[in-house]
Parts: sequence; C-alpha cells; structure tokens
Amino acid sequence: MSSLRTNLLTLYLRYDSNFKTISTVALTELVLKILYFGDKPMSLKEIKSKIEEIINGDIDYHLLDSILSKLLRTDVLFNNNKYALSDLKKADIQSMQMDSDRLHQKVLKSYFNNTQISHEEVLAWFQEIMIIFFEAYNFQWMQIATSKNKNNINFQNIDDIARRSFSNYTFSPTDQVWLTSQFKKFINDSNPEIDQLFAQYGLASFSARLINAKNFANKINIDAFRGTTFLLDTNVLMILDLESHLLNGSIAKLESILSTLDIKLEYLYVTKEEYRGAMAWKREQLKSVFEEYDENILRQSDCPFIRTAIHRKCQNTEDINRMFDGLENIPSKFRNIIDINIKENAALEEIISQGSNDSILKDKLNTIYRRYKGYDKKDPALTHDAGLIAATYYLRKNEGEYIILDFYRFDLTD
Repeated sequence: MSSLRTNLLTLYLRYDSNFKTISTVALTELVLKILYFGDKPMSLKEIKSKIEEIINGDIDYHLLDSILSKLLRTDVLFNNNKYALSDLKKADIQSMQMDSDRLHQKVLKSYFNNTQISHEEVLAWFQEIMIIFFEAYNFQWMQIATSKNKNNINFQNIDDIARRSFSNYTFSPTDQVWLTSQFKKFINDSNPEIDQLFAQYGLASFSARLINAKNFANKINIDAFRGTTFLLDTNVLMILDLESHLLNGSIAKLESILSTLDIKLEYLYVTKEEYRGAMAWKREQLKSVFEEYDENILRQSDCPFIRTAIHRKCQNTEDINRMFDGLENIPSKFRNIIDINIKENAALEEIISQGSNDSILKDKLNTIYRRYKGYDKKDPALTHDAGLIAATYYLRKNEGEYIILDFYRFDLTD
C-alpha cells in the first residue's frame, strides 16, 4: 500500500480550470488528489493538515477555502461540513490513475524485470527513487522538457540518489548495484513511455514546489532583511570569483538588492579556514585533471572551476597554480559594491569552539545530511557547520540580526 506522500507525488492530474495563477492550479490539483486518495469526506481543517504535512509548510486558510468553494461548482460535494469528490471527478481521476499504473508496469517490465526482488518491492522502490530524483533535478528536467533535448543536462550524483532510495529497503548489495545501473539506463534512454512517466513525476513534483514557493514568498516582507548582516558560508565565497559559475550572472543583481537594503556581509574565521582548505584541494584536483585529460574532454565538464580555468585559457599546471594564487584569498567585495569583512573576537571564537565540539548538534546536522545524501557528512564539514550555527545564534542574541547566506552545500572535500 503506497503512502499518501507517494501517491501525491507520483500522479499528475490534467486539470483544466479558470484559476488565475499556476500556483493556485497546483494547490487545486493537490486538494483533488488528497480527497481522492483519502477516499472519505474530509473537513477543511483535515485537508489543510494533509497538505501541510506533504509540503512541510503552512497553507493560507482563506486561499484553501476559496479553492474549495470554486470546486463545489463542478468537482466537489459539501455535506455535514465535509468535502468529497463528485462521482464524475472520482471516475476521471481513477481513469488517470489506471493510465499511470499501466505506464509504470510497462517501464518496470522493460528495465527492472530481471531480478528476484518482488514486483511490489521494485515498484515501491522505483516510486521512491523517482521522487528523490525530482527533488534534486526538477528544474533541470523542466529545462529538458522545454528544450526537447534530453542531452542538454548532465544528471550527476545518481549514485547518491540511489543510496538514499535504498535506505528503507533490505536489498542485497548485488541487487542495489543492478538497480542503480538499470535506473541510469532508464533516465538516459528515450522513448515515448519514458517521456510520459518523466512528465508525470516532473509535473507532480513541480506542482508541490510551486505551492512551497508561493507560500514562502507570501510570508516574506523584503524590508524585514533591511540592516541585517549576512554571514557568508564557504560555498558562497568560493564562487564569487568564478566567472563561469552558473550563478555568476546573478551575483551583481543580488549585490544591488543587498546594497539597497543596507545589508552587511561578513564571514567567520572558521569559514576562512574551510575556504582555504577547500581551495587547496580544488587546486590539486584541477592540476591532476588538466594533466590527465585534453581540452576537448574538459570542455564537456559542468564543473565551474574547470570551466573558469578554460575561460582563462589555462593549459597546464602552471596556469592552474596561477589561477588559484588569485583565488586562495577570500574576495574583499561581493562583486563591486559591498565589502566582505571577517567577524572575529575572543568571545566569538570561544562560542565557535564550543559549537564545533557539540556532538549533539553535529549528530543532528549529520542526520539531516544523511537523509538527503544517503551517507554521512565528513567530520571537518560538520565541525565547520556546527561552529557557524553556534556563532550565528550568539550574534543574534548579542549583536542584532544575523542570517547565514548559503547556496546548496556540495561536499568541498570529497
């Protein structure tokens, strides 16, 4: 029996409506699926609770009430203060689910049939890995869908995604290797059935993300950040001088906004140390790569360091050393306007030391990381993050508003 989360994230409803925004359409689709899979009348409070459980966030009561009121005209019945699907809408969704089930069976027979694992377990695992895949690559998939070219995006970290997907199953190591290999074949293959299934998962995932994004934007008043100090994490500092990074074009625009809001930018000594260590490791990594591969192969890489090195016409280890000589120190400005300063004093260093050695905090951080990545985070990175968090709480208590500015944290020392 699939969980509600699995059902909601593996079935996309083709819903025609006159709602004005795509985020409202997405929320409407989620309401209909909750009523369908719940298979019983539900109060507005119950529907709201189920949605918030799935998206891990709050839903505006009045917005939900408005959506249900509009659905009453065609798709939903209301009786005894509870909502239920009309027979016509229930039959409509059931037909879509049957189409989805048939599509899953075809894909499983084509790619995941040669195994001793039960069909039910393979299906449950496949649904889980597809959900995890689209949590990581939903927007890249949208690029593919709109460009009609599956080769435009290089899906990385599939092994990490597979490891996460196996966490709730007792598959043998041999089965895990085979399933991972077959999943890679599946996502890199191209036929109408695969494209249909990708669309189903991708659009269901995209709908959930739209709801979260809408709620997040509704809650934020940008003036609330005015006068705040941002503590820059290592992965932010590392990309500021990489002109070939994907986010490079956004840095100047972000700086303009931060400047308008009078936001200060700082970093901690512990971040400076991690930055230097990460840059030293990247230097050696790139030297090795440039020695081993020719330029034609290197140009296929998505690594922002490799692409920046190529942009700067680096051809050998001497060129790489010269590039990293300019990168080994933290930039003094975010781009051209806002200064970046180190925040340090004796009291703060003591707080950072205590946080870095807080085993309970590090365990919590590692649990979150492992849930996402499928394996443990390295201790040096955990030590840094625990120290950074402890320092932030201390600064908020004693010196005003501090927020950590962090892009997605990749492993800097893998």
